[in-house]
Amino acid sequence: MRTEERRSVEPKPGAPSRRRPLSSSWVAATVVVGLVAVIVLAFYLSVFPRRNFTVPIGWDSSEYLWRTRLAQHVGVTDIARPLPMSVSPKSGRPAYPIVAASLTSLLRVDLFRFGMAFPAVLAAVIGLAAGAFVGAVLRRPVWDVAVVALAVSLSTSIVTLLTPEGYLDTMLAAGVFIAAAMAVAFALDDRWALIPAVVLIAAGVTTHFSFFAFMAATLLLAGAAFVPDSWARWRRGEDRLLDTPTVRVGEAVAGGGALGAAMLFLVLGNHLRGPRLNLSELRKKLRRDLGKYHFRLTAPIAAVGAASLVGPARSGGTRTERTRARFALAFLLSWCIVAFAGYVGQAWLHRRIPAHRFLSFGLAVPILGGLALLWAGRAVARYIRPLGVAVVAAGLAASAFVAHQQWFATKSWTDPGQAADARTAGAYLEAVRIPVDRPIVFLVSTRDWSTASLMLHTLRANLPVERIAHTYEFVGSPEQYLAERPAPFGLSRNTFQRMRVTYGQDPVALLLPHFNEVSYDAWAAAHPETDVAFRLAVIRGPAPPRRLPPIQPPVGRVPPLELALVAMGSLAVLGATGLGWTLAMFGAALKTAERLAVAPAIGIAVLVLGGIVFDRAGLRLAGATGAALPIVVAAMGWGAAALVLRRTRRVVV
Repeated sequence: MRTEERRSVEPKPGAPSRRRPLSSSWVAATVVVGLVAVIVLAFYLSVFPRRNFTVPIGWDSSEYLWRTRLAQHVGVTDIARPLPMSVSPKSGRPAYPIVAASLTSLLRVDLFRFGMAFPAVLAAVIGLAAGAFVGAVLRRPVWDVAVVALAVSLSTSIVTLLTPEGYLDTMLAAGVFIAAAMAVAFALDDRWALIPAVVLIAAGVTTHFSFFAFMAATLLLAGAAFVPDSWARWRRGEDRLLDTPTVRVGEAVAGGGALGAAMLFLVLGNHLRGPRLNLSELRKKLRRDLGKYHFRLTAPIAAVGAASLVGPARSGGTRTERTRARFALAFLLSWCIVAFAGYVGQAWLHRRIPAHRFLSFGLAVPILGGLALLWAGRAVARYIRPLGVAVVAAGLAASAFVAHQQWFATKSWTDPGQAADARTAGAYLEAVRIPVDRPIVFLVSTRDWSTASLMLHTLRANLPVERIAHTYEFVGSPEQYLAERPAPFGLSRNTFQRMRVTYGQDPVALLLPHFNEVSYDAWAAAHPETDVAFRLAVIRGPAPPRRLPPIQPPVGRVPPLELALVAMGSLAVLGATGLGWTLAMFGAALKTAERLAVAPAIGIAVLVLGGIVFDRAGLRLAGATGAALPIVVAAMGWGAAALVLRRTRRVVV
């Protein structure tokens, strides 16, 4: 980036640091950032061998898997086309299918194994982006970057994002959002920084369109805090109106929103389907999650962190440094306010607002907590330096302990038995040569709509991808299905209306033991001719063969080293993809550790944007084409970095 400031406080782009050789700076920064990443990955991945989990964690994990498989098969652009109107593939959230498809293609990793490792990767990405934000905007040393990164990654906020649902779309958006906020902070005094700010906000829009309102409200509220200063600067003639901080924030939000909307609706050709929000269900989730944040403890600590920024915002360093410190304070407080507003809207005003999602996205609280910990450590270190280090270490350990208790109490939600049953059904359908466009109806037993949805996601994630669009479920018994009438309760009637049309399309109806424990044994005992050794009952359709080909389990137990390699490889690819673009966007304005820390988040942003362009060009993100996406995007980023750094002549601040 370039600047119109006259003050020289940073070396020119490409010049070595005055304190140490450039190679030494890169080595030290790589070691610190790498160590943070390893700690975070080990923290989250250790649950698999400890709890003997054999499938990805999170209620939504099966949905992410089938969305990715379908996107690879028909394209991200057309993901909604083959599905019934009653099914929402969340086409307004293309980020996970794009990132997962490209990384698994490049690393040659099974999608289920990737699904197990990737949540840990996202936890590291968010924490590192938060550390980079603090280091770059507040001009903090590399150790502050590491402490904030660990405080965020190992917080209950991240764990709550991962359990029970597994909001990976939100986590993808969070890392991009933090990187965008960093660019906005630079744009307050540097018009050139509006370019990366607009691009990153646009990436946030395309990553999770529903949260653009959250993102925009937070940034605009932070910009509103600069209204008096902006007015004074304009009246004194120091800045043109369009160059005042408040207007710059508005320009970034408006430009990013317009570009993101263009990518979603014009390039991707998306047609959004609004989510169905049930107030009673939202209240249940809010009650379930509210205590996990421990706000009675974390809120006062966050307040201390906010107070620690007041001094630098008022009287710290140059005008640029004060402006950025003020933005950091305003941005983090605005983030907290918007998250709390979501809670107020649901709990007090009884609006159908997903308040539990607002609170889980409120990552400003652990960021401020990390700043409070650093302030306390420095206060103690004035008297006894080793004790200050001990205070910071103890605070991080306490946060990690609470998060560990919560993380290791989770369950995987995806039933390995159901996943295996679905694979068996897929093998049967292939063995008897059922056409891929013939409806397949699975009889399930449950009275809970969430469980019914989870069962359907599990089926779609494990059946051949060509059958996803023609898979249905009927909630009830075989007798009720054959009589073409639902069970006498609401869930069964709702699912019956969705699959009723299949009766006239020569469907295949199957009964699997892990999906319908109520009916399977009784039906098999009364109809032994429909039951075979691999435990599958055909209610309607061709009789199964006596033998099926060997059925590959979805995942099974994965060696911890293999899972660690998948996670580290994914994080490394994201970092390599984003590092060139980080240099192109920020030039020498960032220190080495800050570049490395924010690079994975920017890697996600450019992968999503590049993936949309790839897909729109008719290039499916599978096999060699999927593997080519991160390589092409990374090469473009390094090329852009070379051009920017070569042509930059003004001093960067």
